[in-house]
Amino acid sequence: MTHALDNVARPSRMVRPNIEGISVPSLHRPVDYGHCHMLLVEKYGPKGDSSYEHIALNGTNAIWTVATDIVKEKIKMLDDLGRPVPAYLFDVHWFELWQEWRSQNLHRKG
Repeated sequence: MTHALDNVARPSRMVRPNIEGISVPSLHRPVDYGHCHMLLVEKYGPKGDSSYEHIALNGTNAIWTVATDIVKEKIKMLDDLGRPVPAYLFDVHWFELWQEWRSQNLHRKG
């Protein structure tokens, strides 16, 4: 599944939400390498493909940690915005959600 934002370049530095204490229900955990790839592309855009190849093909299990942290970020941003977590977490695009979350956080601080 591709999204219009998948090919949009991301800022070089993106503030991320504090995911300390966030747990991921089994329903939302990445279950295969396809989910991991989609999550990396959602967050990192065009760089997500090369990041996926680098992490997944290195033979470590780091890909699962990275993907799960991206899911935690989605859950935290949704919570901060007062929105429910959808049953299918890929219904919400990470970068689109981040843009809304970042905008609201800038307004709160300003």
